[in-house]
Amino acid sequence: MLPTLDEFKQAQQRIAALLSETPLERSTRLSNHFKADIYLKREDLQQVRSYKIRGAYNKLLTLSQQEDVEQVICASAGNHAQGVALSCASLNINGLIIMPETTPQQKISKVESFGGKWIEIQLHGETYDEAYHYALRLAEQDGIPFVHPFNDRDVILGQGTMGLEIIEQLGKNPDVVSICVGGGGLLSGVGSVMAQAAPGAQLFGVEPAEAASMSEAMKQNKVVTLPSISKFVDGASVATIGKTNFEICRQLKLQMLTASEGAICSALIEMYNEDGIIAEPAGILAVAGLYQMNIDLTGKTVVCIVSGGNNDIYRIQEIIERAKLYEGTKFYVRVEVPQISGSFASILSIIEKEHEGLVSFSRYSNSKAINGYSSALLGVEVKDKSFGQAIMKRLEEVGISFHISKESPVLNGL
Repeated sequence: MLPTLDEFKQAQQRIAALLSETPLERSTRLSNHFKADIYLKREDLQQVRSYKIRGAYNKLLTLSQQEDVEQVICASAGNHAQGVALSCASLNINGLIIMPETTPQQKISKVESFGGKWIEIQLHGETYDEAYHYALRLAEQDGIPFVHPFNDRDVILGQGTMGLEIIEQLGKNPDVVSICVGGGGLLSGVGSVMAQAAPGAQLFGVEPAEAASMSEAMKQNKVVTLPSISKFVDGASVATIGKTNFEICRQLKLQMLTASEGAICSALIEMYNEDGIIAEPAGILAVAGLYQMNIDLTGKTVVCIVSGGNNDIYRIQEIIERAKLYEGTKFYVRVEVPQISGSFASILSIIEKEHEGLVSFSRYSNSKAINGYSSALLGVEVKDKSFGQAIMKRLEEVGISFHISKESPVLNGL
């Protein structure tokens, strides 16, 4: 059974003392592009710069009302930890927070600033799942209440309060709601509200293509654990979704989508350049999902949840590189160079013929000659994808042997 609207409204009243309502802003750029009314729910403007404070605070408030709680423990890639930290400091509860060793320093520092003397941070494992299992063992061993980031009814109720806000702010029911997915807490919460208060709304859950645990669970009709996931979208890289979340989501009118890391980075940079909004990779998933939808959005009222803005500026080189590779404005080509004087110069001249569209050109590696040929990895950046296509066409015309390489010296060096 879905959590009821009354339960969500009670949670909304509980957390109101600490949380302020975040803006619901119409995006002129996206609205014009899709010929629709596209609204952004700006959860990146929460005090902890993500929606996670909603569920964390509701959980701790509920716990403190039920029993005398002196300490809690949680596992988080960052945003849930910040929510728990601020909640602990607000309620004078000690918190032990387990974070993956791969967590950006920016998020660790923010957790420390929000929690102050009330929290202790331990780093363990490379992924959320490894940190989670370690935290769970500590909780069971020491009898400390565990605050789950998504697989918990009170957390789900807290996240779902955003759905109530969206309908109140919009003044009508949305036609489409796009929601980011990691473990499924936000999707099950907001999805439950929409299913009851706006049953005509079409729900889209969007998760990283390289960590699509909810999509796989929906396909197999059961909770599954992915054998491997990419850690790039750290706020939504979860190998196993929550069982409670899955049981709720399977009851919703829901379509799952995935966005590649390149598509996520491209949407993130465009939103920063065009709208001045700083989102994190997980925070931009719902917007990236717009480009994956198989329905005509013309004339529809669409809400995208910008779920977080805790982006580490030191990751920007990696984000730019992934975006350019995705957009086709940068590519790496491995060419076979004859061991004849002037051969490489002729290849270079072919590339430079597109000088109007050429941004940069780099030679990264050169292998030993075999059968009179050496292999060179070249990096080419162009103003538009069409210039890259023209370069490859010219290489083919003159008989240069080459292939587009998946190697990225920039990413490999980070």
